[in-house]
Amino acid sequence: MKKLFSVLLPVIILSSPVSANGVCIVNSQNDVYLNLQSSKVQVQVEIQIAIVTATPTFLNMSGSPKYVKYGFPMREQASATVCAGK
Repeated sequence: MKKLFSVLLPVIILSSPVSANGVCIVNSQNDVYLNLQSSKVQVQVEIQIAIVTATPTFLNMSGSPKYVKYGFPMREQASATVCAGK
């Protein structure tokens, strides 16, 4: 079972890389978002639990600091424990 899971997990992850990206919303009414520059995803599997760390980098082209909301696609059964920004 563990061997099958270790083979299927990379296939699942590589087949849907878009789902790992969140979005920085500057103004949702005017459709203003920050551009995603890069994204790094690290997955650590421990028995039946997957610990996924997503590190997106966004580019602010406006030249001034912006207050943003961060949206991330997640299933209802999933839980986010830590969200930190720089």
